[in-house]
Amino acid sequence: MMECLTRELISPSQTEGLEIRFGDPESSMAALEMMAYRRGFGDILAEGVKSVANHIGQGSNDLPCM
Repeated sequence: MMECLTRELISPSQTEGLEIRFGDPESSMAALEMMAYRRGFGDILAEGVKSVANHIGQGSNDLPCM
């Protein structure tokens, strides 16, 4: 998701305001909490990288981390 936000393949409005950026530990912790409790976009993140890429689309399945 960080890479997709950086490349502007997805916007914070599409992630319900969740904006995880490289080097930002607070946003990473917020995302982890959302994943743990399956809240908002965290529910999608909890399904794993492939599920997130499928949800985002926009060629995100072709990124090197996939």
